[in-house]
Amino acid sequence: MDDSVFCIGGWNGQYGIKQCDMYSPNANAWNTIAPLHVGRYQAGVASLEGLVYAVGGCDSWNCLNSVEVYDPKQDQWRFTTPMTTPRRGCGAEVFKGKLYVIGGSDGTQSLCTTEVYDVKTKTWLPGPSMTTCRANVGVAVVNGNLYAVGGFSGKNFLNSIEYLDPNTNEWTNFTPKPDQHPSLHTFVDQLHETHKNNNEGMSSISSNSSNNSSDTSDGENEHQHQPRPMVKGVSHGGSNGVISDGTSDEGGAATVRERETAKVVNGVRTSNGHKEEFAGLSNGIHVHPTSPHHPTPCQ
Repeated sequence: MDDSVFCIGGWNGQYGIKQCDMYSPNANAWNTIAPLHVGRYQAGVASLEGLVYAVGGCDSWNCLNSVEVYDPKQDQWRFTTPMTTPRRGCGAEVFKGKLYVIGGSDGTQSLCTTEVYDVKTKTWLPGPSMTTCRANVGVAVVNGNLYAVGGFSGKNFLNSIEYLDPNTNEWTNFTPKPDQHPSLHTFVDQLHETHKNNNEGMSSISSNSSNNSSDTSDGENEHQHQPRPMVKGVSHGGSNGVISDGTSDEGGAATVRERETAKVVNGVRTSNGHKEEFAGLSNGIHVHPTSPHHPTPCQ
């Protein structure tokens, strides 16, 4: 199947919603898919082995530990094993063939902890904790390492970066070096700008970077489409992810859905004339920035 964008849940101003939509780039069309069993916003979303995972989030006031799995072939959501810790604003990414859920908030404090889901055994195991607690954290797999970028510590917005090395299974603070691969610098620069924009209350941008190019301009190209309205309604705090045709090294990731119209330009979603958050295209860098102007925090 072609790469498809999934908009999962969100916030309608009163409570988390169950609505889910799928965008097909080839057809340039949105379609409503099966709704979630539980309305949720600020959920972590990732794609693994052809399935879409919606992890945690908030319903209206409560942080969730429940996890739902969507099968596109059957157009059905089902529950799987819940996480140990309820969390919203977490990063979700596929790493070493497993689903890593990183940081977030439990409604009281930002979290440093990581949980790892084994799809074969359907069990969650504790992963290594980050050096800094991060809610609304950006995550990406680059050059074989899992990166956690920015976020909110509970007191301050962050511009720091750390990465999980699979060889040591430990998180290490990261500062780019001049001789490192240009695509990694592009990635870091984009994420710093994303979290700078978040701190200023502006719409943020996150772009995918393909294996062959790190171009993230919003010029015309063969993949550009005219704006297409979503199926119905407007939501905030929803999660977007991409499920690919199997060519992606890792999984898709989540961003935030806030507007009614959108188009895809080099992996950047442009909405109502403004660049908005969008990420998770296959064969690229998967990023999970989250808007700071979310609804009333869950408690």
